[in-house]
Amino acid sequence: MTLLDSLADEARRRVRAVMHRRKFAKGMIVFHEGDPGNSCHLVTKGRFATSVSTPLGQSATLWLPGVGEVFGEMALLSDHGVRSATVTALEASETMELHRDRFEELCDQHPRVLRVLVEVLARNVARTSELALSGLYLPVEKRVFRQLALLAALYLEPGAPGTIAVTQEVVATMAGTTRPTLNRVLKQAAADGVLALGRGRIELLDPARLERLAR
Repeated sequence: MTLLDSLADEARRRVRAVMHRRKFAKGMIVFHEGDPGNSCHLVTKGRFATSVSTPLGQSATLWLPGVGEVFGEMALLSDHGVRSATVTALEASETMELHRDRFEELCDQHPRVLRVLVEVLARNVARTSELALSGLYLPVEKRVFRQLALLAALYLEPGAPGTIAVTQEVVATMAGTTRPTLNRVLKQAAADGVLALGRGRIELLDPARLERLAR
């Protein structure tokens, strides 16, 4: 629970005491975009996908929060907030859920808790800004390789080959491109020996080459 590390021991114990454990099977929706929101989730096991609807009615994956990361934090700041994204479990996963009323009590007792939330918000704003800049200024090949490098960092040991267990559809929406365009880029990378394609997964063969392509 890395985001709680900056809290004093008593505050950390208090936060954990008021959170509720939630379990999600693979493919289970935590909440939908547009739902009323009154809680946030700290990931303790597995990984989730956060996605939003585009003006063309498609879905774009923005982020894959994993262990130690928080999603849904905006709901702690507004009494009438709605969810800005849909969150889905990519595998069997668990979270610790914190409701707004408990969060407000914690802030009264331990003001440092509010600072932790501000840090979470700052990270997420920075991530969103980086995505926007990439979509505006980087060619599609570079965007694809950068997202693959990000996924490799999430799923694999540093510099090690292995399986990235996400679908091409997820990668396409993360890179801001279409499935056919993504498939073209991936097939060329496979022909070059960087990766191999499988059903619902991408096998990374040459991590060093991928890192160079992503720069």
